[in-house]
Amino acid sequence: MRTPKRPAPYPVNMQRILYRAVAYQPEVLERAWKLAVRAAERDLGLAREGDTIHLPIGGRTVPVKPPRGETFALDLRKPHPKTLAFLVLLKYFAGDDLELRALVSVRDFVEPCKLLEEKGYPVDPWWALGRETLLVVDARGRRYVVEVPAEAGELMGELAETEAEVAGLPNPKAKGVYPELPKGKRLSDAVWQLTGVA
Repeated sequence: MRTPKRPAPYPVNMQRILYRAVAYQPEVLERAWKLAVRAAERDLGLAREGDTIHLPIGGRTVPVKPPRGETFALDLRKPHPKTLAFLVLLKYFAGDDLELRALVSVRDFVEPCKLLEEKGYPVDPWWALGRETLLVVDARGRRYVVEVPAEAGELMGELAETEAEVAGLPNPKAKGVYPELPKGKRLSDAVWQLTGVA
């Protein structure tokens, strides 16, 4: 009798995910692109030809030309940290005038942000994706760290401090919901601790 295969541990990124950098005006993305390309060559070791950047995609290096308009998008299956770091550089140079959008968790941007932090950029994955992480406890006493948009985090920030009970908790297997916090760990430390936990 054959034993059924056990499901792979979370997370496994087998599907393609669309990563987008969306600026509020086309000239914002154009200006940020020029600065990010130079910074990526200098600080990430990525090759460039003028304003064309060579990004590691799908196991090879792909030349990517500057976008036209206010949106730059990459359709990726297993994104290389330097590719995501380039997106963070776009956000860094455009500031609040550009938003990174992707159906991924903050922890997908931990390594890319660490690469940039080592070069002196004051970035972190929460800022890059515009998210906050909150500790919530459900009616059974189970603890979860849940990601919410930054605006919601400002309104609900007391949850992380008081560990209040929350009804209608999201599916624990969903992206952005992590298992119980390690004992004795603060929320800010624990999310980094959990980045390697399946």
